[in-house]
Amino acid sequence: MIDLDAPVTGVLLDMRDNPGGVLASAVSVASLFMTDTDVVQVKGRQSDSRTLSTQGAALLEALPVVVLQNRYSASAAEVLASSLQAQKRATILGEVSYGKGSVQSVIPLNDEQAVKLTVANYMTALGKKIDGVGVEPDVTLLGNESTWEQQALDLLRQQALPSGIRFVRKAQADSGAKQDKSIKDEAIKKKVTQNNTVIDHVIDKPTAKDKR
Repeated sequence: MIDLDAPVTGVLLDMRDNPGGVLASAVSVASLFMTDTDVVQVKGRQSDSRTLSTQGAALLEALPVVVLQNRYSASAAEVLASSLQAQKRATILGEVSYGKGSVQSVIPLNDEQAVKLTVANYMTALGKKIDGVGVEPDVTLLGNESTWEQQALDLLRQQALPSGIRFVRKAQADSGAKQDKSIKDEAIKKKVTQNNTVIDHVIDKPTAKDKR
């Protein structure tokens, strides 16, 4: 977003063929768009459960979001889509996702054998089952999947902000604040603080993908 050097008016998350990954990453992405919001429930075998919620400032909270998924979107990708959908934070397009909401542990027996146990299940923030069910899209797309991205972009343009949000590097923000003498000191401080937060948040995000 920084390298675009242009205002961002909306976000399209294309999660087609995404088999999922680290659950914490799904929560981190959800945290970019929502504040103090439940993302997923993890229900254990003994009926014990815990709820994971967003953390920190939702830096992209003002931007409209469209999520594109297909039948191969699974696991953490479904957690993210379902959380955005439950809070009416995004419009989900495509087809019903894969439906993989189980948490499994592998217990080695020896060098060649192991037992895989399902120890918990992912539930949506509203307590709905994901495993074997999947996430229902708000808008079902049919036909050639190569046209889906354009359909999603067309919908996103209808929701796009009139004027977007521009992301700049910290050095540029500091320089701009010093040069703009016409802005009040308080406004400058607020602008620089926001830009610093954005840059720090983006840089600190892990880039390695841990896929199942």
